Amino acid sequence: GDVYKRQALDPHDVFPIVAKLITASMRSADWRYRNAALMVLAQTGEYCANVDWMRDAIPILVEHIGHVHPKVRFAALHAIGLIADYLWPDFQNNFSKDLLIPMVAAVDDVVPRVQSCACAALANFLEHASSEIALQITPVLLPKLLRSI
Repeated sequence: GDVYKRQALDPHDVFPIVAKLITASMRSADWRYRNAALMVLAQTGEYCANVDWMRDAIPILVEHIGHVHPKVRFAALHAIGLIADYLWPDFQNNFSKDLLIPMVAAVDDVVPRVQSCACAALANFLEHASSEIALQITPVLLPKLLRSI
């Protein structure tokens, strides 16, 4: 109870530090640093109380859905799926225009693990999205899913 609350770190103190580490890791040409940064982003999203704190991460996530290394693509999609679960419905309402098309494109990835993560991210995202958001992407998504079964 109260002991844990007193010992917990304040997100206002932690997020700026984590953001600097993620930014520094994203500058590396080594895919492993980018992968680790995206995984950290995914986990810190759980403790993010305000969707606006994720605004700067959206271009990073979109860029890395198309990264050359499949583990980085997986990590970006994984982060989106987790954050969509943590910050719904604000995440969906604010970022559907940025994220849905790249996620749907990732369903056709050449790596099956990335394909499955794209499907999982879409499921998490759409589960908490409004009908209007889901209907916008259905004409593109449904044929892809039907072809894969």
